[in-house]
Amino acid sequence: MIRFIHRQCQQELDRVYALLDHREEELEEVTRERADLRHAAVLAEVELGHLRERVRAADTENLCRQEHGHADSLEQQVAELEAELETWREHAEGLAGELNAYERAESVLAGRRRRVAAAALGDAAEYSARPGAAAQATVAAAVAVMPLEFFNPEIVAVFDGGRTRWLVDGEEAEPYGTEREAREQVIARYGLTEQDLDLIEDAARAQAAQDQEAA
Repeated sequence: MIRFIHRQCQQELDRVYALLDHREEELEEVTRERADLRHAAVLAEVELGHLRERVRAADTENLCRQEHGHADSLEQQVAELEAELETWREHAEGLAGELNAYERAESVLAGRRRRVAAAALGDAAEYSARPGAAAQATVAAAVAVMPLEFFNPEIVAVFDGGRTRWLVDGEEAEPYGTEREAREQVIARYGLTEQDLDLIEDAARAQAAQDQEAA
C-alpha cells in the first residue's frame, strides 16, 4: 500500500512538473511578445525624435532661403515631414495602447487563476497533516501553472423560462442543477466573481430587451 501511494504521488508530481515546464515556456513567449512591442515603441519614439530634428532643420533652412526666393520647395518638404511625423506618432500611440490593453487583460486572467488556486488550496496550508491536505496542495499547484487562456472562456447568459442558463464556450454549466449551482460552477472553475457574472447577465438582459423592441 505504501508503494502504491508513493507511486501515485510521484505521478502527480511528474504531472505538476510538466505543467510548470509548459508555464515557463508560455511566460517566455509572453515576455518575448512584450519585448517586441516595447522595442517597436522605442524605435518609433527614436524615429519621432529624428523627424522632429529634420522638421526643425527644414524650418530653419526655410527661413534662410526665403530671403533668396527658394521657399516653395522647402515648405513642401516641411509639410511632408510633418505628415510623416504624425504617422509615426499615431503608430507609437497605437503600440502603447496595445501593450497596455494586453497587460490589463493578462492581469485580469492572472487574478482569476489566483482565486481558483486559492479556493483549491483551502486551509491545506494551515492543516498540512490532515488527510487530503497533500491532494489539495497538488491541485492548487497544478491550477497555479495552468495557461491563462483557460480562465478566459466565452461566457454567455441565456434566459429560458424565467431561469438564467450559463453557457461556457457553448456548453451549459450544470445543465441538471439549479441556477445557483451553475453560477458557482463557473466561479469555481474559471475564477470569475459574482460581480462579473452580474455584469454579463445585465448586458444579456439589455440585449434581449433591445431585440424584443426591434422585433
